[in-house]
Amino acid sequence: MRGEKPMNSPWDGSVPEVERYLKKVMNDPDSYEHVSSSAPVARDAFWIVKSSFRGKNAFGGKVLNTRYFFIQQGQVVRVEE
Repeated sequence: MRGEKPMNSPWDGSVPEVERYLKKVMNDPDSYEHVSSSAPVARDAFWIVKSSFRGKNAFGGKVLNTRYFFIQQGQVVRVEE
């Protein structure tokens, strides 16, 4: 059910599934900046990745966020703080 294990990029450690998701939902996708990502961990039906990233908010200021991303079948299906 959880699918293949996502892989961290050897270049910057980002997880492509998380990056694609964020660029779809961010206020300013061009402002996305990866800071760090954990190795994916299997829990129940999900792969879970903790990722920190920067991006511009609605007021144009760049903010740091850290979230847990729940991945199934190569797609982010849930996000938690």
